[in-house]
Amino acid sequence: MGRIRRRWQDFFLQATDGLGAVDTTLASLPLVPVLSSIAPSSGSTQGSTRVYISGQNFQKGATVTLGTASATDVQFISPSLIIAISSPGPANVVDVVVTNPGAQPGTLANAYTYLNLSPVTVSSDALRIPYIVDSLYFRSNLGINNQTR
Repeated sequence: MGRIRRRWQDFFLQATDGLGAVDTTLASLPLVPVLSSIAPSSGSTQGSTRVYISGQNFQKGATVTLGTASATDVQFISPSLIIAISSPGPANVVDVVVTNPGAQPGTLANAYTYLNLSPVTVSSDALRIPYIVDSLYFRSNLGINNQTR
């Protein structure tokens, strides 16, 4: 690519009889992320909720914050999908922010809700068969307890 740029500069100089010059250096501007949705849109104040953030212009090395809490285990999947784990945060509705390296942040306002969730109590003699479904569109931590054992 550098050879083509140099030849174009030489051609331009010659075509203008030495009266003009052209600069062919390439510079890329950092892409500002555009967020469109987050799933699920709520999670525990304790954190540890896997969230799927959809949008455009995501890049490797992007960071995610939910309110003031930085998400962990941020995974760049594609320019339109990032997966992250929520950190603990106070009960509140917060902004979701994705920042590409060297770029301005992209924000989805009031998109995630931290909830105070009551802990599940299961008696010590209950037979528990866990069943978990976790996908981009549905998340459930469903357990089946047999209380009549």
